[in-house]
Amino acid sequence: MTDHYLIETLQAQGFEVKAPEDFDASKLDEVIENAPQIEGLRSGLNRVKSERDQFKQSLTDQQAAAEQAKREKLEADGEFKELRELDRQELINLQGSLVSQRAESLKQQTIGKFSQDVDLIQYAVSQHVKPAFENGQVVDKFEFNGNQYNNFDDYFKALSSNEQFASKIKAPASSGAQPSGGQGQHAVTPHRSKMSATEKRAYQQEHGQAAFLKLPK
Repeated sequence: MTDHYLIETLQAQGFEVKAPEDFDASKLDEVIENAPQIEGLRSGLNRVKSERDQFKQSLTDQQAAAEQAKREKLEADGEFKELRELDRQELINLQGSLVSQRAESLKQQTIGKFSQDVDLIQYAVSQHVKPAFENGQVVDKFEFNGNQYNNFDDYFKALSSNEQFASKIKAPASSGAQPSGGQGQHAVTPHRSKMSATEKRAYQQEHGQAAFLKLPK
C-alpha cells in the first residue's frame, strides 16, 4: 500500500514523491494516531515548501547579482551597444515571463472546471491558451476549433457547447431544489485515490487543502 494523503498532498503541491513498492503507507496512520501534534506534521510540510521557495529565490538573487556585475563591467568599458542589447533581452524575458504566468493561470482556471480526464484536458487546454503581450500589457487570447476568443467566458462557453468537453465538466453544486417531475441533480464527490496528481492540484487550488483532505480515499 503506497497511497496516503500525506504523499498525495506533497504530490498535489508539486513535489515529486514516489514511495517504494514495498512501502506500507498505513504505518503513517499509526504514527499520526499516536502523535499529539498533527499540526506539527502539517507545519513540517509547509516548512519544506518554504525552504524550496527560498532556495529558488536564492538562485534568482545570485543570477541577478551576476547580471549586475556584468552590466557594471560593460559600462566601465564603454560597451554601450552591448548594454542596450542586454536591456532589450531583459525586456523580452520579462514579457515572456508575464505571458507564461498568465497562461498558467488561465490553464489552471480552465482545468479546475473539469472532473473527468483532467490530464487529457490539460494537454488540450495548453493548446488553446495563447495570451500575448500587446501595447505594454498581457492580453488574454484563446484559440479553439479555428475560432479566436479574447476573454475566458467566451472561450469556456465554446468548450461547454462542444460534445468532447461538455461531458467532462463538473456538475454544478446542488442547491437543494429539485426540478418539477424529476430528481435533484447532485455533484459526484471525487475520491483521492482515483484522482491524478493534476486533478489533486486543481482541486486544492479551487477548494483549498482542508477540503481536499476531507475527500474520501
